[in-house]
Formats: sequence, structure tokens, C-alpha cells
Amino acid sequence: MRDVLDQVVKLAPEYSWYEMNGVAVIRPTAAWTDPNDELNVVIPALHIDDATARTVLHRLLLPDHPDPATPGGRDVFTFDFSGGAIVDALNVLVKTGKPAIWTAHLLVHETPSGHDQYPSQGIGVMTLPGGPADTIATPRSRVLARR
Repeated sequence: MRDVLDQVVKLAPEYSWYEMNGVAVIRPTAAWTDPNDELNVVIPALHIDDATARTVLHRLLLPDHPDPATPGGRDVFTFDFSGGAIVDALNVLVKTGKPAIWTAHLLVHETPSGHDQYPSQGIGVMTLPGGPADTIATPRSRVLARR
């Protein structure tokens, strides 16, 4: 697997990968140390009984909003995060319960001027193999305000 990831980042040299507590994470190289990168925002410890990927994502990005209703039939687990960067919390999430992957993306909206002053940070988690998947997005400024 390491050889495959090394080859992937050779094809896209603006990216690099690291193993973080058993999770392979690929990010833009500059993002790893960028204090303005949303995934580097440090958050406090978080414990959730009867969690789902959806409730964890919601608490990571929208901590001041009520938790969403949990759809029936979803796998529940206990989520324990001792505090740290959002990227660390995502790695704990995908290692808790069933195997899963996480993705992060910036949602840039089209505007008449062509420049989106309010992009959103999106984060998704998909349980393997083949789902279910949950994605949540919030304005980038809301995530960065937690710094």
C-alpha cells in the first residue's frame, strides 16, 4: 500500500501522504502545516454515546447546533476523541466501528463575479464496503472561527 501511495503522490507532486495512527491521509503538501487549513483546527475532547458517523461529523463541524436525527438501522458506536486537530478526530472516527474512509473538500459556489467569498468546508465518511455515506458542509469561516 505504501508503494501505491508513493506512486500516487509522484503523479500529483503538490500532494503528500502520511500514516497517522494507522490511517493513510493524503493532503495538499502545504495543508499539513497551514494554520488556516480547516483540518488543522484544534478542537476539545469529544465523547458521544450511541454515535453514528453523521452525529460525529455534525459535532465536529457544527458543535453549537442540535444533533441531527439518526436514521433507523444505522450502526451506532461510542466515539471517544481526546482532543486535537479535526484531521485527528476524523482518523479516530474511521477507526471506530466498521471500516470507513473520510474525505474533505472545499465547496466553492459560482457567483456573478466568479469569486466565492464564502466557500464551505465539506467532510464525508463512507462505511466500507459501499456505504452508507454521510456528508456535512458548513461555511469555511465557521470552522476557522473555532481556532
